[in-house]
Amino acid sequence: MALKDVTVSLPEELVRAARQIAIDRGLSLSAYLARLIEENVLRQRPASEARDRIRQRIHEGIDFGIRDGVTWTRESLHRR
Repeated sequence: MALKDVTVSLPEELVRAARQIAIDRGLSLSAYLARLIEENVLRQRPASEARDRIRQRIHEGIDFGIRDGVTWTRESLHRR
């Protein structure tokens, strides 16, 4: 996978803490941040795909089986 350089501005204290965690895990700060972002993106993907499917269904509409017209009347449904 090709890598892209990105500049991010973070509070110094956050960078220090993140760098220490990365060192503890045997990673560079860049590798640690990349892993965190990747995990977050992968966790969000199923929700995003589900949202897209729902939007598609809304756009297409739902087939209630009455495309050929309604064969009943309100009165016949509510007859006692």
